[in-house]
Amino acid sequence: MKRKTINNPPNKKVLPFHPLAFALYPILALSAANLNYLSLREANRALLVVGIAAILLWCIFRLVTRNWGTAGGMTTLVSVLFFSYGHIHSLASRETDATLWLSILWGIILIWGSQWILSHSAQMISITKTMNVVGTIILFFPLYTTGVHYLSPPSQPLEVNHDVPTLTNPSILPNQNSNEFPDIYYIILDGYGRGDVLAEIYDFDNQPLLDYLEELGFYVAEESHTNYNQTFLSIPTSLNMAYIEDLLDVEPTSTYNHKQHVNLIQNNQAYDFLSQAGYKFVSFSSGHSLTEIRNADYYMHPEDVSDSPSAPAINLFGQLIFPTPFEILLAETTALRPILPGVFQTVTEPEKYQARRQRITYAFSHLADFAQAEGSYFIFAHIIAPHPPFVFQANGEPRVNMQPYSIADGTHFVGNKGSRAEYITGYRNQIGYINLLLLETIENILTQSEIPPVIILQADHGPGAYFDWHSLEKTNQTERMGILNAYYFPGGDEGWLYPSITPINTFRVVFNRYFDLDLELLEDKSFFSDWSTPFDFIDITEMLHE
Repeated sequence: MKRKTINNPPNKKVLPFHPLAFALYPILALSAANLNYLSLREANRALLVVGIAAILLWCIFRLVTRNWGTAGGMTTLVSVLFFSYGHIHSLASRETDATLWLSILWGIILIWGSQWILSHSAQMISITKTMNVVGTIILFFPLYTTGVHYLSPPSQPLEVNHDVPTLTNPSILPNQNSNEFPDIYYIILDGYGRGDVLAEIYDFDNQPLLDYLEELGFYVAEESHTNYNQTFLSIPTSLNMAYIEDLLDVEPTSTYNHKQHVNLIQNNQAYDFLSQAGYKFVSFSSGHSLTEIRNADYYMHPEDVSDSPSAPAINLFGQLIFPTPFEILLAETTALRPILPGVFQTVTEPEKYQARRQRITYAFSHLADFAQAEGSYFIFAHIIAPHPPFVFQANGEPRVNMQPYSIADGTHFVGNKGSRAEYITGYRNQIGYINLLLLETIENILTQSEIPPVIILQADHGPGAYFDWHSLEKTNQTERMGILNAYYFPGGDEGWLYPSITPINTFRVVFNRYFDLDLELLEDKSFFSDWSTPFDFIDITEMLHE
């Protein structure tokens, strides 16, 4: 009698690919969240390096544990802790540095997690299956977002508000020689807050400057707000005298198209009209690609400012490697965050900080250059100050920054670049020196101008010590939306100006006052939108007035 042989089913092995998924996810997610601001190619090197590192770590753990599943679990644990550290550090460090206690906590989690994985080696097949499913799911979301972004057609510009295009018609200009038109200075001081905001939040008394401006003949709009909380929304609105919804075909889910907003600034309606009146366009270098208007009649920039890469060089194995902005941003979200200042520290601070100083001082010292020139000029200067980075002490001495260059603001600064207290101190010192430069510049313009000019001092938005890029509820709206907005109108404003005027009506008022137009003033509105969905506008006008 033959004995029946029973074949036990083989023990199926599961390939643990989740270590690679969890290692690459933070890079893909960060890239997907910043597709509007960074090139996808900037993530390639990070994906390659991290992918190779994850595989090597996985192999090392395999040699130690002699089990691919256990080694995969250990690798995933390390990846999760490594890439989550910087995010938690940012949240915990807004008021004080959390490096010490957070590092201890992460060390405890690493030890406990490793012990748990080693003690559950027998169940590693089922755990691996679960982790593979989770890894697949988390990779789907950034890959889907990236695919939609690159496959969707860009939004197309619409015609500007109906009464604005008529400005390009020369027949509406008054019968006046263009040499008799006043020069128009449009000086945007990025992030310059309203007087009451500076007093309440920054313990900075700006009243002496405001009083002096009024003595010179300026009208200070003491209740002014910006129309939008982001630069790329605010400046096109003021220069084109229309809300973004009337300038671009955007939906709440639309993505930011850098080229469109550059076009709205470089080919703006305000200058289109002024050029018909014989004005020449003067643009000052800002260092911000959005407002680098190189096609102006006169492009003013310091000759010795280099356009070198925005990050400092790191000497690694005798070779110079330039991290991309994306790689710096990624490193700040990882466990490398505490050592970054030391890694980036060189003999001198990163070149971009020095360039920022030069651009600021150059703009203020050369704004009056055209005051005595023949003809009429529209002079546009977007000065990124007192906005971060903080590069000046209150007395004008350099504030040295030994860390990667960044213009981060709000919660991109607070907790990432420094604490809220550091933001407030840096801002207060920088605005003190900016005020000294500003007053000297205004006096030079007024004394050197044969025909009294129009001068507009305006912020694109307010400061950001209490500005959360992703939350209306966590943001101090008065701080972010309350702005400096001051006008020098030779001959008086004839009642056109009022305390709550917003930037959208700035050039409507200017053209009505000095070119005898009858442009209707728009309702002054203010909108909040967050970093990831910049066109999902929330009307906060009523909130601000309350």
